[in-house]
Amino acid sequence: MPAIDTTDMKLQTRASLPQAKKTPDHRAKGPNKDTLKAMVELDDGKGEKHNSISSLMASLNADD
Repeated sequence: MPAIDTTDMKLQTRASLPQAKKTPDHRAKGPNKDTLKAMVELDDGKGEKHNSISSLMASLNADD
């Protein structure tokens, strides 16, 4: 098996790789006002509670 010529190869370190730009869009966003309202309703025992994804989806589709 012939030897591999490594004279032209450059070692890439993590620092030399292109980095993704960190913009404010990458930050996690908090819940909006509707979500906060629903969370308060659930805590107060007023909101709808679903035992399955299918019942949740049926409820969401019924609102349309």
